[in-house]
Order: sequence, then structure tokens, then C-alpha cells
Amino acid sequence: MILGLMRPRYNSILDLGTGSGILIPELKSRSKHVIGINNISEMRQFERFDCIVCGSFLEFGDLESNMKFIDIYLKNYGDLIVASPMDSWYVKLYFSLIGNYQRRHSMLNIKKAVAKQLLITNESTWKGLYFSLKARKL
Repeated sequence: MILGLMRPRYNSILDLGTGSGILIPELKSRSKHVIGINNISEMRQFERFDCIVCGSFLEFGDLESNMKFIDIYLKNYGDLIVASPMDSWYVKLYFSLIGNYQRRHSMLNIKKAVAKQLLITNESTWKGLYFSLKARKL
């Protein structure tokens, strides 16, 4: 979902919420400059990115603070790529079965927060489990 929304090449990519870094090799095939961090507090230098990827990141934490960070670090005309679990009953069932009761922001709240700052240019869902969107900073 994430890769399908991205352009073939970017000058720089920030993988925000990189986790184990599973996407980093593919992101490096699209840019020579890729940084992966798990939390906005890990950002030690100021630079702007052509693309910020948030795979299962925006549903956690302070959505407003995270969007402010994205606004600061995303270049004008840069792309934000978001993928997160949906609010479906089977996603909720899955998380309860694995004992994961973390509070998550809903798909609707994430979309509203993104739309306040960026122009959403593409959105899709996958089998009622995940949603993704691409937004551009104008």
C-alpha cells in the first residue's frame, strides 16, 4: 500500500515510525537519502524531506504534535504517505486476541488531521484491514 502511493524517486525520505526498519531497503531504492526514526524526539538535525512515510505511526501518540512535526519537516510539494489499521470489528478483534489494547486514533481522525494541513490526493483501503493515503504539502 505504501509503496504503491510513492513516486519512483525522491531526493530524501523520512520513515517516521520505522519500527524494525523493514521498509528501509525498498525506500533506499527510491532515494539515496533515507532516515528512519521511531519517535519525533529522535530527530537530531533539522532538514526537510521530499517524502515522509508513516506506516502505522499516526494512530498512536499526540496526533496534533505529530502533524506539526510533519508540517515542519516536509518540504513544500512533498508527499506524506500514511498507512494505518482501520476501525473494523475484525481489526479490533485481532488486537484484543493478541492482547494489544493500545489507544489508537481512528481512520477518520487521522484523515481530518492530515486534511487540515495537506491536500489529500489519493486514498484507499485494503480488505477492510488497512487504509492508506497520499497527501501533498502545497
